[in-house]
Amino acid sequence: MANPDVVYKEIKESLERYINTQFALRHPALTEERLRLFNQNDYLSRDYFLEPVIPYDSNISIDQVVAGTDIDIEVLKIVSRSLFHWLGDEEPIKFRDHQADALRQSLQAGAVPRRNVVVTSGTGSGKTESFLLPVLYRLVKESENWTSQDNVQNYWWEDNNPKFEPMRQAAQRRPAVRSMILYPTNALVEDQIVRLRKAITKAHNEFGTRQLYFGRYTGGTWGSGPIPEVGKRGKNITNLAQKINGLQSEFDSMTDIEGIDLGNFSNPRSGEILNRWDMITTPPDILVTNYSMLNTMMMRERDENIFQSTKEWLAESDQNVFTLIIDEMHLYRGTSGSEVAMIIRNFLSRLGLDSDSPQLRCIATSASLPEESNNGSSFLSEFFGIDEDSFFITAGNPRQINPEVPLDRDSVRNALEGPAEDIADFLKLHNVSEAIAASCRTSSSNKPVATSRSILEKNLFGDADPNS
Repeated sequence: MANPDVVYKEIKESLERYINTQFALRHPALTEERLRLFNQNDYLSRDYFLEPVIPYDSNISIDQVVAGTDIDIEVLKIVSRSLFHWLGDEEPIKFRDHQADALRQSLQAGAVPRRNVVVTSGTGSGKTESFLLPVLYRLVKESENWTSQDNVQNYWWEDNNPKFEPMRQAAQRRPAVRSMILYPTNALVEDQIVRLRKAITKAHNEFGTRQLYFGRYTGGTWGSGPIPEVGKRGKNITNLAQKINGLQSEFDSMTDIEGIDLGNFSNPRSGEILNRWDMITTPPDILVTNYSMLNTMMMRERDENIFQSTKEWLAESDQNVFTLIIDEMHLYRGTSGSEVAMIIRNFLSRLGLDSDSPQLRCIATSASLPEESNNGSSFLSEFFGIDEDSFFITAGNPRQINPEVPLDRDSVRNALEGPAEDIADFLKLHNVSEAIAASCRTSSSNKPVATSRSILEKNLFGDADPNS
């Protein structure tokens, strides 16, 4: 990580050079006085803030997670190793507390209390895995009843004179959205798409699961306009085929490049549906979108099959469960939050799901919840239109840090002037990283928060350095 002091000074110096160049003054004394006034009044810059990321340890074994539940440990192993792709083949599978909570609570059967999970753990704590684990578990478990025919895909875009035929037209199982992941903005979608891409590809290629399908339906998704008739050819079909082939060729060209992470690139053959026509005709198992697009989809007749197919899938069996994921829920406040709440109610009604339906599971992640009674459950009930008793809120357990602060300023300075190995030993001996994290606090907060450099320095050393 770059030294924040160095970065801060470099940015500030660049801004000063720009001002002196663009608005040059003839007399050096005036130039110096201008910069002095700028710095004296903080016109050019403000004190920067540092926010510590406290680790969350993975200390719950997979055996502990499944104990006393109906969770199939073999399926959970496949899902976990696919999602936690960094785990070695023999490395034990362990979960963070909030991830284990999400699995246990969300995978309960029926309309039991505390079945809808809200994860409020900190930055970098694995909140995304908290909802992807139960989502992928349900899909892989259901796929045990699918036939090999459901793996057959029709790459209609590869023909020289392509005609539109649904990518999954040979599938015997009913195409339907089994889970929807709702984001506030498109900018937050890409990272989750990459994780889905890696997990689903690994599950299929390495563990032999049936092919799972996912798609991102936003304003930028290809295939706008009316859905072509099956078997039809046309310029619009040819143009879309060329786009998909371009992505496919790009992916193929990188497969032999050593060290490249292919999960960062779309592969049309690996279950990622890249166009609206296929998503509408044969909806993906996981649909990723935003609330604005969802609202638009519900008003358009041509998107109706997405909702109707899902509704029919739910009606096939009371064992079929739809999972609704709301990520970054803290962003839905005020008027916009009310709007999204109404969209969700409309959406669930379109699927034929009541608020107390045993076929509905909601999972949300949030950096915070309103300081209300029942730990924010009133807000959750009003947002989803579901009983308060159905929610389980988990914040996880960040690692406890108890360093000795304040540190001696002169000792730190002397250590930093020594050899690199001595610096590393000093930092480890005095738990300097934990000391910095513990010093990121204000008078109104006992837990680490984003803290200005001046306050951090005072907390870390017990006083401010007059020469800093």
